[in-house]
Amino acid sequence: MIKGSKSEKLARLYESRLDDGELEIVRALLIATRSVFPKADLFVVENGKNKPPVLRFGARGDGSNSVVLSVSSPKYNGKLRPIVSWGGQGTTTPKAKNSRIHKLRGIKKVFGTKGTKGITLADIDSDAIERYVEFLKRHDGQFLQNCFDGASVCLLSFSDSLGVSDVGTGETKSGSSATAKTSIRRLSGEEIEAWLEEKSELQEPLTNYLENVLSSYDVSKEKKTKVGSMDLFLSPKDQTETSPVAVLELKAIKSESCENGANRTKVRHSYGQLLDYSVNLTSTPFDCVERWLVIKSIPDDCLNLLEKLTQLDSNFSVWTYNEKDEVPLVLKMGHSKSFMFLSNGTKR
Repeated sequence: MIKGSKSEKLARLYESRLDDGELEIVRALLIATRSVFPKADLFVVENGKNKPPVLRFGARGDGSNSVVLSVSSPKYNGKLRPIVSWGGQGTTTPKAKNSRIHKLRGIKKVFGTKGTKGITLADIDSDAIERYVEFLKRHDGQFLQNCFDGASVCLLSFSDSLGVSDVGTGETKSGSSATAKTSIRRLSGEEIEAWLEEKSELQEPLTNYLENVLSSYDVSKEKKTKVGSMDLFLSPKDQTETSPVAVLELKAIKSESCENGANRTKVRHSYGQLLDYSVNLTSTPFDCVERWLVIKSIPDDCLNLLEKLTQLDSNFSVWTYNEKDEVPLVLKMGHSKSFMFLSNGTKR
């Protein structure tokens, strides 16, 4: 973007109206969007004559823009602002109700019961961010891909540190590194931070590790199924109908979360996801699918549950991954019949 351009001035004006909490939530929405659509644009446009600017998530064009999320201007005419809504046609007009984006499955549940009526930035919490990511993953086909296929970012202070295709390792204006984990550290709730840790501390380094040790296997990130995208998927390069595969679910689980039951909730969700993905791998028989839960450490409050699950499901196993350890990937519970060469070499 050209310095001093009208777009930059609009962005600065918009940013000046946001408080710190609102700015952090916009940042979290951008990071979440780019985790599925790396080229998604964030831009500010005029909203009519003598009206304050509005923020858009989508793809910026020369003559027309694609808008997926719209954020109204804050602190305007005493109204409850800023409001987040789908598309660029408002929330109640016939055009909005009949638009293709408003008809996408599950859209009303993403930001809670308010749905397509709009929601204030302050009401968006970590659960809503998670629902938003899952919604984007379910609808990451051609329609939304085109809506997010841009290459421009307005000059809000936080967005300067995020490259168009890399949400986690951009450079700030001062040249210091900025990670996705720290960029939303003040967002209320820990789920979005945990989700980002799963990407930066588990998915990326684990992918590199597995690609180095599994020469005869393909390692795929975010491989799609009918029920969502798998974190990691291992499949033999010379695959037949009965070739063994592995579905990996990565979870940031912390020992200090044991008091409120958050760890057990994550384990339940993880195992359910692994089963769902396994059932929906129609190209591979269910018995040939291994289900791996990969975490950094096993907290005490999950030991009994995980032990029972590995006893009930012979294809379910629990691994720990710590990039800095001499042997980073360790099989802790269960068995890996199809990957014995790997599990034997990494067992404690």
